[in-house]
Amino acid sequence: MNRFSALLLAGLLVAPAACAGEPEVSPEERAAKIAKKLKEADTRLTNNRARDAEEIYNWVLQQEPEHAQALRGLAQVRSEAKQYDQAISLLQRSIAANGNDARAHAALGYAQAALDKPTEAAAAFGQAFTLAPDNARYGLEQGTNLNKAKQYAAAEPVLAKAGEVDPKVRYVWSQLGDAQRGQDKLDDALRSYMKSLTQYKSDKDAHAGAARIYEARGDTRRAVDHWSTYVRMDCCSKYSKTVARPKLEELQKKENSELQAEIAATKPPTDEAG
Repeated sequence: MNRFSALLLAGLLVAPAACAGEPEVSPEERAAKIAKKLKEADTRLTNNRARDAEEIYNWVLQQEPEHAQALRGLAQVRSEAKQYDQAISLLQRSIAANGNDARAHAALGYAQAALDKPTEAAAAFGQAFTLAPDNARYGLEQGTNLNKAKQYAAAEPVLAKAGEVDPKVRYVWSQLGDAQRGQDKLDDALRSYMKSLTQYKSDKDAHAGAARIYEARGDTRRAVDHWSTYVRMDCCSKYSKTVARPKLEELQKKENSELQAEIAATKPPTDEAG
């Protein structure tokens, strides 16, 4: 045996001994390490350190390619980067791995809503609300997307339930009003809008909804009041410019005409012969 062969044989004999001396990681220790890493990643993501968080999520996925929490976390990174298609794909994998994760269903709903898919978003938020019935925000998001999809009859009970779970969750009553108004339940809708304005005077959507109801009832004065308030709150959005302002101007002209007609009706007749 030459010297090279002898050294190679010695290396082969020593290598197993060295490997045998390394401590093996138990499944419990490995799981604990992954849990610690994920907690660190979530903290970094919360602190706007998405790149650092992404590195950790990818490390976990190298260990466990279908780890539900890591997939959800990476999907959140993608959503924050407005890469919604990628986020949806990751969330679908996360849900396949753990279908009982309400946060994953809700994250899927937000991504689909961002892509203007209200029907799909409503279904995802519905799953989240079913899994976490004490989270009124999930019910609000489900109902809001059902409203966007013009499924008002389906939206109404969901929003009512969300309001029962948390009566102070913002916009739940104005969204309920929209669902009721969409079904021509004007009395119920007006009560919902007023309830929202009692809690949040800055809820401009409640003002817009109430204005439409008063207009439908022929109460021009109150319709003008609510549209005026809306425009003061929102001077420059597309909705304000294309809907609220033109409607306000239209009703102000109508109100002025009605006032002129009232004045003319109360004037005594002139004596033309005199």
